[in-house]
Amino acid sequence: MKSKITVGMLVVASALPAIAVPINLSSSATPYSQNFNSLATSGTANSWANGSTIAGWHLFTKATPAAAVSTYRAGAGTSATGGFYSFGSDSDRALGGIGSGTVSGYIAAQFLNNSGSSFNGFNAHWAGEQWRNSGNASAHSMMFQYGIGNAFDSLTWQTPGSEFTWSTPVTGGTAASVNGNTVGRVNDVGGTITGLNWKDGETLWLRWIENDDSGTDHGL
Repeated sequence: MKSKITVGMLVVASALPAIAVPINLSSSATPYSQNFNSLATSGTANSWANGSTIAGWHLFTKATPAAAVSTYRAGAGTSATGGFYSFGSDSDRALGGIGSGTVSGYIAAQFLNNSGSSFNGFNAHWAGEQWRNSGNASAHSMMFQYGIGNAFDSLTWQTPGSEFTWSTPVTGGTAASVNGNTVGRVNDVGGTITGLNWKDGETLWLRWIENDDSGTDHGL
């Protein structure tokens, strides 16, 4: 999961008119950031609408084609129930999940280049937070991928280096909640992607993979 994501663009050149979309990048000068603090702090079936609960953000299952998720849970890691979660112990929230036999999928963000220029790359950084230790002795990881195109299901996804993947720091022992702001926190995940040809009017998707791992799953 991600507590706060910041994305900045690397610019190259030229011009086209404005189009309004969920996360509309009209310039490379101002980075986009999201802290997820608008998410619910309680509840087991909070309504989620792709692109509007948080503008530009989507939750999908791993079905083919990917299906939109319509609800999410909220808690501080005390529950082992699989699902997508608003994690946190107060109003400081993080978006993530607990994988299970029936729950796995993607957290995704959609950006439209509406700058009048092409971008040749982007910077993306976030903090990973683990909010539940399932007791599983194995660390679980959240992988990051990106792709350019309009439809989530039809993209060619790219997987960058290991600096874009983070793993749960707390494993084994008795299953319990973890403070994702302290012992469960992994700071400064991410880096710089270069070599793109992200043209004006095109959409960049970023996604984080919520897996159903072997055994009981940690909350991240």
